[in-house]
Amino acid sequence: SAFVCAPAIAAESNLVESRTVENSYEDPLKGRAVFAEKGCIRCHSVLGEGGTLGPDLTGLGKGRNIYELIGLFWSHSSKMIEIMKEKGAPYPTFSQAEMESLLTYLYALSYFDEVGDYSEGERLFHDKGCIKCHSVGDRGGSIAPALDGYANLVSPAYLTQAVWNHGAKMAAKMAELSVERTKLRSAEITHLIAYIQGAAVGVPEFQIALSPGNPKKGEVLFKQKGCSQCHLKTGEGQILGPDLSRGEIEGMSVGEITERLWNHGLEMWSKMKELNIPISTFGGQEMADLIAYVHFLSYTGGQGNPRKGHEIFVGKGCVVCHAPDEKKRIGPDLLRSSVAESPGTIAASMWNHAPLMKEAMAEATLEWPRFERSEMQDLIAYLRLAREDSD
Repeated sequence: SAFVCAPAIAAESNLVESRTVENSYEDPLKGRAVFAEKGCIRCHSVLGEGGTLGPDLTGLGKGRNIYELIGLFWSHSSKMIEIMKEKGAPYPTFSQAEMESLLTYLYALSYFDEVGDYSEGERLFHDKGCIKCHSVGDRGGSIAPALDGYANLVSPAYLTQAVWNHGAKMAAKMAELSVERTKLRSAEITHLIAYIQGAAVGVPEFQIALSPGNPKKGEVLFKQKGCSQCHLKTGEGQILGPDLSRGEIEGMSVGEITERLWNHGLEMWSKMKELNIPISTFGGQEMADLIAYVHFLSYTGGQGNPRKGHEIFVGKGCVVCHAPDEKKRIGPDLLRSSVAESPGTIAASMWNHAPLMKEAMAEATLEWPRFERSEMQDLIAYLRLAREDSD
């Protein structure tokens, strides 16, 4: 049997924690260079730029962690090998660091929202009551500051920062003037941004942008600004707001997070006042870093289940080529290999050797396995535990 670790993983509750890929966190967009240099851009586009032979990968990371992305890579690599061979395109190989940077980049793209519509934004500016207090392009109220100054701030994180920094004062003023505080959806926020950028006057020619942010710095800010007081479990297991460590909003885009801050702001500020918690403000790159931290909370996955991973190892046919018995084994012994130690290592190894594996599987008349949702994470958890038990 391939189930060499049966005593260690027989219990359904015996789960294995995921390894992190923190080295790629400092600059989530670093992988765009890998995407271009390795030729991915010849077939795939991101944010509307690149090839059209394959699908646009902008939304690939939405709702997926790194293990699910690895599963997608493997599931479609057989077809990609055929297409590259047909087109005469070179087959790229990746180091661990390159693969982790690429996967992080593809995940980070879901941080961005689609570009909004100017006309729809103009309608919303009127219908949502923004025009009663704010003006854009010399049209609108004068109770609150004109919004023209936000037109050259091309990152939506600036708007998110403003919504939070001035939100409590805005809410109080709106209540004083009996202005209804309507709910906003993330798509509506992008439309409003498009309108502000298009209708503004006296805007400097240069544009000021923010990067998607640094998740490591955002983690520090999450504690410094007091967010962890309400959004992480306390020792007693109680929580004042949504527990962000439990998958409440991670993976959301900037617009979706702005939506949450706007729609739930009144409740948050009221609770903070009740508990005498000061409302921190953000400046410079801070909001972008904080959002990046929240966005990446789910990226490294949760816990893999080795028991399910063993079932996948057998059921997907991995055991045929990677059997514990050396005489039957076609490929390396994965149950004693360190290849599964990090997501980048196993992803790079699987991709780099996929052409050889495709030939071997064809000779053995094996069907190319596909992985769904948590299956890759469970498989890797099994391989890690098997190696630990073999040491």
